[in-house]
Amino acid sequence: MFFAKMFPVFYKSLGDRGCKVGGMVKVQSLELKEFKNDTLGLLINSGKFSSFGKIFYQLIMQELNNLPFDNLGYPVLLSLDNGQSFGSGFRLKYKGLNFIITAKHVLFDGDNDLRCSYLTMTCQDIGDKKLSPCIFEIDIKEINPVFSLSADVAAIHIGWNIKLTEQKIPLKHDKSVSKQPSVLINLPGINQITEGSRQIVSVSHEATRMIEEMCIGNDVYIIGYPVSLGLKQTNQIDFAKPLLRKGCVAGLNYDKKNIILDCPVYFGNSGGPVIEHGEDDYYRIVGVVSQYVPFVNEWVNRREKYSNVEYLNSGYSIAEPMDAVFELLDSKYQKEINDGPGELSEEIKEAIKKVKEQFGIK
Repeated sequence: MFFAKMFPVFYKSLGDRGCKVGGMVKVQSLELKEFKNDTLGLLINSGKFSSFGKIFYQLIMQELNNLPFDNLGYPVLLSLDNGQSFGSGFRLKYKGLNFIITAKHVLFDGDNDLRCSYLTMTCQDIGDKKLSPCIFEIDIKEINPVFSLSADVAAIHIGWNIKLTEQKIPLKHDKSVSKQPSVLINLPGINQITEGSRQIVSVSHEATRMIEEMCIGNDVYIIGYPVSLGLKQTNQIDFAKPLLRKGCVAGLNYDKKNIILDCPVYFGNSGGPVIEHGEDDYYRIVGVVSQYVPFVNEWVNRREKYSNVEYLNSGYSIAEPMDAVFELLDSKYQKEINDGPGELSEEIKEAIKKVKEQFGIK
């Protein structure tokens, strides 16, 4: 690498994404020793670095703040009954099971009745290093989604994850290209209607964070499908692919157990993942988009005695924490977690063998 050649004292080729540990900063392709990034900033501000050094520091910061590419594959587009309604969600691996996680109000109405009979789920296949839609059709009544009575979260159990390796490396320290690879055994009622390389990302529970661990002021990313935006006749937006929005953690309401974000959301974002860029430079799912916070603008004509009330998007939004998601899954799916998928058929075993060969997994 160019910088490694220029500064052999401070850099060496690394090739992984790490975090700030002690007196070093690990980034995707190099390692800076001796100085923390805040120390570098101090040196730059004091004029001890050249203009080249300032540019170099900016490159370091850009590298540290790059959202990992596979995170763009987290969100899924949920289309209810062929486009009658839309929402976002994400796939979650938890205790051997695979789920679709979304907001309760995406799937259920105010009387807790299902809004649809069929659900079309568009995932992002990241196998070719770009986002390619991969579509599934789900018979929602056969699958039987569940919801929380105290939070705006819902879950759909779609199958079991069968691990392809027995490695016990924590996700945070796994430097392989395909982290914790597994094969999904779908439940009946779920059909894949498009083909692809089938490299679809599910969030591991290890890549999540509880509300007590979050920090106010940390950067967050909302990734989802705000289908209400744009002018449909101009094709401004490809709604088969997710849009990203960046903001920050504005507040944490421990009494109501929700997260306040300084980040606007719109119809279609509901149910999508909220990713926090932690103080340790790791990205974790921390919540589920629930609703926007309105700014109420009221105009009153006192003489004529009528008023007009507008509800505007304040730019703040509310997310349900992952705590609510795991509480729901543990309360509703304990039997499935304990029983597992059962004995695998020879057909499934052969399919798993082919997947291992395809991706070079021993």
